[in-house]
Amino acid sequence: MAYFSLKHSFSEQNSDKTIDSETITYGPNQDQILEQHTSDFLFFGIHPKLKIKIQAEAFQLTDTPDFELNSAAYAFIFFDKKKNTIKLYRDFFGTLPLFFSVKNKTLFVSNSLRKVATWSGLKINENQIAKYFNADFEDNPIDSDTFFENVFRVLPGHLCLISENEIKQQKHSEVVIGDTRNFKSIFFDKINKFKQSEQKLGAHLSGGLDSSSIVSILKTEKPETFYFDPGKENINEHKIAKWVAAKLEVNLNEIKFKTEYLDYAKRSCEITFQPEQMVIPSATFLKILEKAQDLGVQQMISGHGGDAIVGYGFEYLNALFEQKKYSLYKKELKKYVKIQNENQQKTEIEGKLTVEKLMAQAFLKKLKKNLLNGNVKTVFELCYTFLFKLNVGVFPILKVITSRFDKIKEIPLGKKLKIKSTKKNDVTPQSERLNFDGNKYQKSLLDSNFVTLSAVALEALYDLHQAYEVTPKYPFLNKELLESSLNTPLSKKFFDGYGRGDLRAAIQGNLPDKVRLRTSKGAFNNYHLEHLQILHVQTEYDLKTTHKVWQYINKNTFERAISIVLNPNFTSKQKNNQIWFCSKTISLAIWLDTLDSAV
Repeated sequence: MAYFSLKHSFSEQNSDKTIDSETITYGPNQDQILEQHTSDFLFFGIHPKLKIKIQAEAFQLTDTPDFELNSAAYAFIFFDKKKNTIKLYRDFFGTLPLFFSVKNKTLFVSNSLRKVATWSGLKINENQIAKYFNADFEDNPIDSDTFFENVFRVLPGHLCLISENEIKQQKHSEVVIGDTRNFKSIFFDKINKFKQSEQKLGAHLSGGLDSSSIVSILKTEKPETFYFDPGKENINEHKIAKWVAAKLEVNLNEIKFKTEYLDYAKRSCEITFQPEQMVIPSATFLKILEKAQDLGVQQMISGHGGDAIVGYGFEYLNALFEQKKYSLYKKELKKYVKIQNENQQKTEIEGKLTVEKLMAQAFLKKLKKNLLNGNVKTVFELCYTFLFKLNVGVFPILKVITSRFDKIKEIPLGKKLKIKSTKKNDVTPQSERLNFDGNKYQKSLLDSNFVTLSAVALEALYDLHQAYEVTPKYPFLNKELLESSLNTPLSKKFFDGYGRGDLRAAIQGNLPDKVRLRTSKGAFNNYHLEHLQILHVQTEYDLKTTHKVWQYINKNTFERAISIVLNPNFTSKQKNNQIWFCSKTISLAIWLDTLDSAV
C-alpha cells in the first residue's frame, strides 16, 4: 500500500480516460484514488496520444519516464507502485498549470488552483501577499509558493518527486545550445501545424510584430482576429491593426470596455482564484473570449512570450562597451537612436532620443552598480571612459539626474503593509535550476521566460480559456525555438538598431515592412489609470474600514496614494507607482471577497 493516497482532478480537455486498458471515468468534478488500481505504472491527466508517445520513448531502456517534448503542453501524474513514488510533471514553459497539496498522508493534485486550495482548507499565505506588493515581485523567478498555505505549484520544466521520505522539485528538461534548426523553419513549422486542425481558429492581432507575424502565416485559414482597444493613447496601434487585417484579408473583431470593470474583475478572480497579476488585466481577456465563444472559435492563437523568446538584442551595445570597442559602440548606438526616433519611440526621458542621453543613462546605471558594490577602481575607469573616450558631456548627465526628480518616489514596503514576510524568497534563476551552461546574455534571455509575471499569466490564461471552452495556443513557446534564439549572435539580434532580429528576418516577405520594421509598441499607462479610477469608484463603498483587506494593507497609505492617482496635476507617468499599489490593493480586496464567497 502506498504511503500516500493520491487524489486528483483534471479538466476534461487534459484527461486521459484510458489507463492500461482499464476504463476510468473522471473529469473536472471527479476524483480517483490510485490504490484502487493494480497497474505498476499509471498516468493521470494526460492526453492519450501524448501518453503513447511518452511510453514509446521513455520506457525503452528504463522504467522511469525520461523524455523531451519541445512544444507539447502537459501536466500529469506518473505513479510507480514498485518504487512507491509519485512524480508530477509539468511542461517546459508551464503552459499547463499543476498544483498540489499534502494533508493527512493524502496528496491532492490538479491543474485547478481553486480545487487544490479548497481541498487544503483555503488558508491564506501572508508571505505571498507580502511578495505580491514587493516592487521586484513580477521580475523575480517564479517559485513554488501560491497565495494559499500548503498549496504549491510544480515549477515549469520540472518534476516534483514525492516519496515516503521527501518532496522535492528537480529539472526534467535541459536547454542545449549548439546545432539547431534555423529560427524561421521552426517558427513556420509550428504555426503551419495549426492549419491542419479542423477546429475554428482565432488569433490576437494587436498590430504589433508578434501577433501580426502569426496572422500573416495563418492568413489562408481566415482566422477570426481580435483587437482590444484600450483607448486614445493607442490610436496608432488601432490603425495598424486594422491595416494589417485588411492587408491580410482577415476579419478583425474590435473589443472595448465601457464601465463594467468591476463585474469582469470579480468574474476573472472567481475563475483564476488569484489576485490580478497580469500587466493587461485578466478581465480584458474575458471580453475577448466572450466574443470568440460567440463566433465558435475553438483555438485561440497568441503571441504571448514572443518578446522573451526572441529577445531584443540591445545587449549587443553593452557587449561592445565591455569589449572596449568604443568606436563601434557609438556607431551602433547612433543606428539605434535613428531607428527609434523614426518610430517615435520614447524612453523614460521625455523628448527626442539622442546618443548623449542614452550614454548618460548607461553611465549612471553602471556608476550606481559599481558604487554599491564598492568597485572604486571601476568607478574611476567608467568616469574616464565616458567623459573622455566617449565624450559624454556633464550637461547630459545632469539632465538625466534632474529628470528623475520629477518622479514620485516608490512607497516603502513597510508603509504599504501591516504584515511582514517570514520566509526567505526563492530567487534562483531558471538558468541555474536547469544547470544551463551559457554566457550571461544567454542566461538572461533564458531567465526572462520564467519570471513570475510570465508564469502566472500562463496559469491565469489557461483558466480563463477553459471557462469559455477555448484552447489557448502559443507558437512562440517552443523549446527548440528558444534554443535557436539562444544561438543567434547578439549582432544579428540587434538587426541594425531595430532589434528582435530573428523574427524580423524570418518574417520578411510574409509581413509588410510597415509592420515588420516597427519598433514602437502600444502604451497602457492611461488605460491602467482609467481602469483604476473606475474600479475605485465602484469599490469605494465596499472598501470601508472593516474590510478584510485592511488587515494586510495600511489604509492611510492607500488613501494617500489614491489621492495622488485622482489628482489631475500629476501625469499618469508620475503616478505610476501609486497606480500599481492601489490597483494591487483593490485586486487583493476582490480576491478576499472571492474567498469569502467560496467558503
